[in-house]
Amino acid sequence: MASHGGLKPQDELSYRETAMQFIRYAQAGDVEQMLAMSSTQTYATQTDSVRTVYAEQVVPQFQGVTVTWAPQGAFCTDEQRNAGMMFTGTVHGRKTYSFDVAVYKENGKLVVANIRARR
Repeated sequence: MASHGGLKPQDELSYRETAMQFIRYAQAGDVEQMLAMSSTQTYATQTDSVRTVYAEQVVPQFQGVTVTWAPQGAFCTDEQRNAGMMFTGTVHGRKTYSFDVAVYKENGKLVVANIRARR
């Protein structure tokens, strides 16, 4: 991996750990910790919409399942051309499917900006 938007290959480990910790919180049903790790620039913090999505849609998908991770992340950018990393995981349980978690640095802190099922 070459340098991308100021990110270097050695940055992958901390970005990956952020994605993995977010999913561990989802597996534990800890919506508060998931929110604490989420980008405040990607959702309205004055409403409970993200809390509801996490509690009703994300957490149930990770209950009682095993998650494996692709060996490498990929550099990505958001709409403002901020550099981040995308990690792909696979859920093994009632169903098997893959998902992506995007991690960016925001105000000096690594945050999850997006989680989505892979289609």
